[in-house]
Amino acid sequence: MQALREKNQFINSIMDNSTASIFAKDVDGRYLFVNPRFMDSAGRPVQEVLGKTDFGLFDNDIAEVFRRGDKHVLETSESIYEEVEILLVVVWSTGLPQNSLAQRRRAGAGPCGISLDCTDLQEAETSLRRLTHAVEQSPVSVAMTDTEGRILSVNPYFCSVSGYCEEDIIGRRFGFMLADGDVSFYDPVWKEVAEGSDWHGEVRNQTRRGDILWESLSISSVRDNQDRLLGFVVIKDDITERKRLERLERDVERIVRHDLKSPIMSFIWVPRTLRKAENITEGQAQLLHELEQSGHRLLKMVNLSLDIFKMEEGTYELAPEDLNILRIIQNVLHDLKKDDPGVKVSVVMSVDGRTAVDGDCLLVRGEELLLHSMMSNIIKNAMEASGPGEVVTVDCRTGSRTSVSVHNPAVVPEDVRETFF
Repeated sequence: MQALREKNQFINSIMDNSTASIFAKDVDGRYLFVNPRFMDSAGRPVQEVLGKTDFGLFDNDIAEVFRRGDKHVLETSESIYEEVEILLVVVWSTGLPQNSLAQRRRAGAGPCGISLDCTDLQEAETSLRRLTHAVEQSPVSVAMTDTEGRILSVNPYFCSVSGYCEEDIIGRRFGFMLADGDVSFYDPVWKEVAEGSDWHGEVRNQTRRGDILWESLSISSVRDNQDRLLGFVVIKDDITERKRLERLERDVERIVRHDLKSPIMSFIWVPRTLRKAENITEGQAQLLHELEQSGHRLLKMVNLSLDIFKMEEGTYELAPEDLNILRIIQNVLHDLKKDDPGVKVSVVMSVDGRTAVDGDCLLVRGEELLLHSMMSNIIKNAMEASGPGEVVTVDCRTGSRTSVSVHNPAVVPEDVRETFF
């Protein structure tokens, strides 16, 4: 008897402290026993549970599911597994050892079961499905490896970019795509990431067809709840086009700064040197000065072409400074008049409604070469769109916001509209 009491105490202790809901019913579905966890989940004290059926505790739809499950257990003596949503609680229900229905009715025994709250599990599964879908649809390459760097899985984009099918990738060491074939390149990387750091870098890979593939990599470790290393996740972004543009920019800059500038400098230094000679006339000196100034303008145009290239590629870095926009416009007008001395269009510049005079200053922030080029194009277009004897106005306004307006009175001719700006 003592052993039986101790066994019952042991079983009761398990039921009272179980994190699962445990219950027993009679053959008519009335609750005979529930443990504390069941009462917590149901939100009812024991006296409101015992002797009642599921229809007295749950919504009719849920209670009907339980009734069908109880009936199946009683008729078949088979344990069943069922998931039922009860205020975000999912229940597993099992049956009794085999006995005939008549025997169980005589004994008053019905179904019993255990229910577990797997809400967190379902939420985790939902999050995992969402994450898996995001990885599969991602426009970057994603790979999972074991702790030795052998590939366990890849997403479709990885295969699309590399040209390898998944079967050709799984099980291989991650560095198999390196252009130089040195898979040991990643050995220190795995070690660094295993110690807790993330690794970022750029590598030169090779596709299955043999094409060079530059990729930007980010490698992180994957760990369990005990912080034990499970493997690595690698995210790769194709930067081949960016590398091509960087190389093109370097080539253009080399051409501009060396191949073109060297002969251009001759147009500056040779006239400057000749003007120092004692046997040249004043007219010759003026021509040499003009040639030198032309060399400076050509040099500025070369520099501007490099800046425009950088702007188009999104790599230009603006370095603004305080500039007198009136002086820049005056220089533009001087250059335009010199380039076409026979022009019959007048240009009048004003500041806040009055005619501009020498010494006026209107400061703006910008780069002188870019402002000069912009104003030159706008004013030249306005002059070309005007007829003989007409006046182009350049109106500068101060105040909370500085503005420069260029106005030509005539309608822009059809033959220059498409290329006006």
